[in-house]
Amino acid sequence: YLKTWEEVAKENTSGSGHLVGKALTIADLAMMDALDAVLQDEAFKATFPETYPNLAKSYNTVTNMANIKKYRESRPQTSI
Repeated sequence: YLKTWEEVAKENTSGSGHLVGKALTIADLAMMDALDAVLQDEAFKATFPETYPNLAKSYNTVTNMANIKKYRESRPQTSI
């Protein structure tokens, strides 16, 4: 599914950094949630930006949105 998401992110030419369109959608939140799990693997995390540059941009766009970033910094840390 990561290759598919990479292509979707690449095809979104809006420049917004989101998977679809110019604003946050459920697709962005689903992507963030799934990537949070796989990015726990240090080997994957190290190669992720080079392997999936458009998806990495989308992930960073979403995780750096003010309200999402604030929530992520305040929530309890868990392994999943």
